[in-house]
Amino acid sequence: MALHPYCVFSSVKRPQLCVANTKFQILDRKGNSFSIEQFDFVMNINVRGTIDLIRQVLPYIAKTTPVGPDNERGIVIMVASSAAFDGQPGQVSYSASKGAIASLTLPMTRDLAPHGIRVVTLAPSMFDTRMTEGLSEKAKASLLRVMEFPGMSIMSSMRCLCSTD
Repeated sequence: MALHPYCVFSSVKRPQLCVANTKFQILDRKGNSFSIEQFDFVMNINVRGTIDLIRQVLPYIAKTTPVGPDNERGIVIMVASSAAFDGQPGQVSYSASKGAIASLTLPMTRDLAPHGIRVVTLAPSMFDTRMTEGLSEKAKASLLRVMEFPGMSIMSSMRCLCSTD
């Protein structure tokens, strides 16, 4: 399967992602709310980081020679999460950040369509990453029980979307 030559993968791969494993309950057991700094930290990584990468790459994609009958120049693939739609306890920040990514898809598609650039967002459930390796076996088992379609890796999904075949 050939990959589209201008495929952009927006997936932050830094150790800071472990923040999603830190449960930031909106109120703790003593009735204290989490700090806004904790919320900002997650939003900055997942939302600002995604937008920053995309905005830096788009000018290059937009200047490429269109290919195919649709004059396509490329595709932006963002990674949200099933937590955007079905967040669990302690995922207020993470769910909000991934919901923001999901919400970017349609307006970004409308902005970029005239330039021949498609936009899609994947919202996978749990898959193996450095982020999920820090989860306890109990937490992993709980998340796996509610997965809709386990087995397909995130990279397999992206390869399918970027295929020119």
